[in-house]
Amino acid sequence: MEFENEADYILSTAWIIGTYLFPIFSSYPYLHIKAPKGSGKSETLKFLKLTTFNAVKARASLPAFRDTADSLRGTFLIDQADALHRRYMEEMLDILTDSYKKGGGDTRIKDKGKDGRWTLMEFQTYCPKGFASIHPLPEDLRDRCIVIPLTKSDRNLKYLDEEEKIWKEIRSDLYKLAISDFNSFYVNYEIKKIEYRNNNSVIGRKLELWLPLEVILQGVGVSTEKKTEAKERLLSQYNISEFQASELEIAVIENVHEEVKPVGEIILSPKHIAENLDSNLFEDFPSLKQKSAEVGKIINKFNLQTKKLSRDRSGERYLFHLEKVVKVANSYLGLDTEQRDTSHTQIYTDENNEPTQGSF
Repeated sequence: MEFENEADYILSTAWIIGTYLFPIFSSYPYLHIKAPKGSGKSETLKFLKLTTFNAVKARASLPAFRDTADSLRGTFLIDQADALHRRYMEEMLDILTDSYKKGGGDTRIKDKGKDGRWTLMEFQTYCPKGFASIHPLPEDLRDRCIVIPLTKSDRNLKYLDEEEKIWKEIRSDLYKLAISDFNSFYVNYEIKKIEYRNNNSVIGRKLELWLPLEVILQGVGVSTEKKTEAKERLLSQYNISEFQASELEIAVIENVHEEVKPVGEIILSPKHIAENLDSNLFEDFPSLKQKSAEVGKIINKFNLQTKKLSRDRSGERYLFHLEKVVKVANSYLGLDTEQRDTSHTQIYTDENNEPTQGSF
């Protein structure tokens, strides 16, 4: 295989080793092989099947997934993962989205036995998962992945022979590592969790993705320089694959920020905000009513409002506080906003009259 960055070899190797140790970790990242057709995705997935723990390579289906995760505790590899965008894949996608964590995505089904009686069966779905696709994965799944992009090689690569003895030898060595060093990996993981909790250098989902790999790289003696290289690569790829707000979403948040900034708190209607925005942002929403409805969805999606108020002639109304709007803008969009000192601004409560200065 030919990756575009040296750090991708480090990350993918650490991920493969981690499939033998994943029960240690409270969450384990997915691996996403993303590339145009003919770039070697299927060959890379074949390599993963030969080296990862109890691997099964299959199309996305709930029965195959449940058997792999619950019975084998194995690595589930999905080729042609673009199918996850299809409408009938909602249930599968929901489980995949949650099952990168222990206890997440566990499912219950009723099974009818030979005696005609129904029994309730519970399946655990936490296990390592790898995907190969041409397009980005669905939004909810995207930020749970280490992304390894492939580019079609301009040279002939060695043919991958599944019958070679080397694959059994590799798996044997990895089984031995998991058995002999399981406790030391576990202790290092607990220590690293405390370190990151204290220094906050990496937080949230980025930490969930990186921490297991750091523990693995440390456990197998990878140099600090190589670990840093891998960390920077993972975080840069995460920034590409994580949620990206649309132009309309950015415009709504920026507009609310501009309205609330001079006064600290303000009441606005989605209709008023929609009228302030460039109509070119609403290509699929021709009427003002549709535009207002879409703005309302964005407000609720980002929890931008402090309180939803009663309707009036302008329609829906929301109370916005500067502090919360700034926090949302910085957290989700990285917008360059400055927080105004609101220590002397009236704070709205149910008992207070609604603010009037600058309100709509």
